[in-house]
This record gives sequence, structure tokens and C-alpha cells, in this order.
Amino acid sequence: MSSSLTMSQAEEISPTPPSTIARVGKPRLDKYQRLIARLYEAMILLWIEQPIQGPQVTVKHDNISLAASRRRLTTGLAHYCDWDKGGRTTTSIGIEDSEECSIFWVASNQGFQQGEFASAHKIPTFLRQTLRRLQDVTQEPDPTADWLAHQINNLARSFAAFATPRIKKEASLLSRMATLCIGHLNGSVTRRGNVTDTEARDLERWLQRFQSREAFSAYDICMSTYISRNDPQMDTLLRLSQEVPVEEGGESLAKVSFQARHYVGRLADHIRVSKHLVEDALRVREVLDVFQVSEVHAPLCVQPPEIDSHTNLDSILGRMISKEGEEFSYLRKDISRFKNHVGLEDRIKEQFLKLQSKPPMVHCEVQVLEHFHRNGLRFTDDDRFIGTSKFSCFCYTLVCADSDSEADLEQEGGAASNDY
Repeated sequence: MSSSLTMSQAEEISPTPPSTIARVGKPRLDKYQRLIARLYEAMILLWIEQPIQGPQVTVKHDNISLAASRRRLTTGLAHYCDWDKGGRTTTSIGIEDSEECSIFWVASNQGFQQGEFASAHKIPTFLRQTLRRLQDVTQEPDPTADWLAHQINNLARSFAAFATPRIKKEASLLSRMATLCIGHLNGSVTRRGNVTDTEARDLERWLQRFQSREAFSAYDICMSTYISRNDPQMDTLLRLSQEVPVEEGGESLAKVSFQARHYVGRLADHIRVSKHLVEDALRVREVLDVFQVSEVHAPLCVQPPEIDSHTNLDSILGRMISKEGEEFSYLRKDISRFKNHVGLEDRIKEQFLKLQSKPPMVHCEVQVLEHFHRNGLRFTDDDRFIGTSKFSCFCYTLVCADSDSEADLEQEGGAASNDY
């Protein structure tokens, strides 16, 4: 869900240049609006300077714990519902333990109204169909390994048909990275580090299978990467991605090797999730005995603050850090150099203008969290866990940390985004 501006993008002229905006000088008298402004100022500054806070976190699955299986099931279902690339289709699910049944509350960043995203309103229906398939698996009296493999395959085909836009875009990115990587391998030998000529030739032939996949079905694309996920060439890509980039035009071999390996894993994961869904459903079958799917409707987001005379670096820093401390003077001096180099203050204002023209949305994890909290709902086994298809923004961690609901944060990454 995170993104960053390149230097070339930062140099682009915005439709309404920030420097032409008049400073109004009106004090921020409303306490709530002051808090909203402070939130956005800090969030935008963080997003510009450091879009990713540390590595993404992968949670090691505990094969013994039933709670871990239920959590992975919930996250896998959210993954299944996320049918397109980008943050707008991110989906979150929380399981309520009601007296009558298990209720799967589902929310999407974009909401479920029909419109620009035609499949958005189909998410609850697809989730319901998937749960019924898993329910059938749990009710089979004596399933054989072959029968279970067939059910996994059917689930994977169902997901691939639903999420074709996402899979095709990921395959296109893999094809591009494979082409760039092959181009580097055919170039200077010094770029390869400790990769031998034989390994480079094997890798080039291996990468060719991922080029120009437009004619293949979404399912076949996923299956081909799943079959290839443990090939020795994946280790070769890993070694290349760890080489120090050589100064050169375009994208480095290290970068495209990392991306190629990433997208092979991303596409293979669609098959792996299907396998995990069946495994976890069999372990926590009680949540599927009687269930229903209900929607959490996306609320309107608070209108972002407008630019005023207080939207400048000195004022923003003063609201983030005490002006009395040495840290403020140090940061002010340090950021001033950054400001002069890349126009930091103008970039902050530029982002405020974009937020006015394209209002943000409430992240789906926050939607589910607020829905449970506001309505006094009980999570299954009191396990306050919300499964989500993509790691959320850093600010969600702050929301949960300050919330009475005590939602579990173990799955969260550290991305900073100004969209949610």
C-alpha cells in the first residue's frame, strides 16, 4: 500500500503550484481540526522521507496452535477477496462469536458500492462461496489425500477466476523484471558477483518461461510459478539481489533480480494460500459449522485539512517536537538542508493539494476494528485478530495501540501511507 515519489516526480509542476497559495494567517481554533492537521502533517512528512519503516514482517505459523490456524484461515480468506493490485481492494475480515453462528465481518478499503471497481460488491458473495467450499471439505467423512488435492485445485481455480486482474498485473510485472534481468545477464560479467557463467545461462533460460504470459490463464500463471518456487534459480536470484549495485543507467541487476524473485513468490503464494485454507479449515472446522457473511460498510473519511499559514516546516516540526529541546534545533538545521535540496516544504503542500482533490478512505482494518468496538461484538475465543490481505499503514498501528479494543498487531508491516 505504500508508495514514494521519485526525484523526477518531485520536480514536476503541480496543477496549482504550492508557492501561489496565499497564507491566510487564521489560527487553528478548533481542537479536533488541530489534531487532524497534526496527524496529516506528520504522516505526509514520514511518507516523503521514509515510505517504508523497516522490513515487512512474516509471522511463522505455529502448527500446533488452533488460534494460529484460525488466524491464518482469516488472513487467507482476506487474501482471496483482494482481487486487484493496489490498496483500494485491500480486504479485512474479523470473526464474531455470536450465539447463533460464526459471523465473518468483511470490509474493503473501497467499500462495496458499485461503480469504478466493478468487482467490489462481489466480495461478500465470493467470500460466502469460498466458505461453503471449505465447509464441504470439513464435512467430508473420510477425505483421501487425492480428494483434498482436488479441492485445493478447485479453490485455486476459483480464486484465479475472481482475481484475474490482480494476477495478470503481477504476471506483467514479473515478465518485465525477467526481461530486464536477462538483459543484465547478457551484459558485463562484473555485474554478476559470484554467479558463474553456467548459473547465469541457466537463470536466463529459466526466466524466459515467465516472459510474455498474456495468452496463459490466470490459474496457469500461478501454477507455473508455484512449481518453480523451489528451483535453484531462485537462490541465484537471491544472491544477485544481494550484490552491491554497480553505477549504471536504468534499474540495477540487484534490483530487478530482487523484484523477479519477489513476483515469482507472490504469484506462487496464490496457490499456497489455497492449500493453507483447506488445512486450516480442517483444524478449526467449528467456525464453519454454522456461519454467515456480513458487510462492514465503509464510513466517510474526515475531510483532510487545507493548507494555511501554519503549513510550513518550522511550524510542523514545532508541533511534532518541543522547541525547547536540542533535538528541535538539530532537526530544523538538518531538514532545512533537505528542504533546499528537494523542495521538501513544497512537496508537503503538494500532497495536501492531492488529498483535497482525491479524498482518503478509512482503512478496512480500522473499519472492522471500529465495528467490533462500537457494537460490543465478541471475537471468536476472545482472539482479537483481524485478517488482512495487505499490510496496513503505520498509522493503523498507532490507532490500535491507542484503542480500547486491543487488536492484535502481529501481522502488521511498517509501511507509511497517506491514503488511509
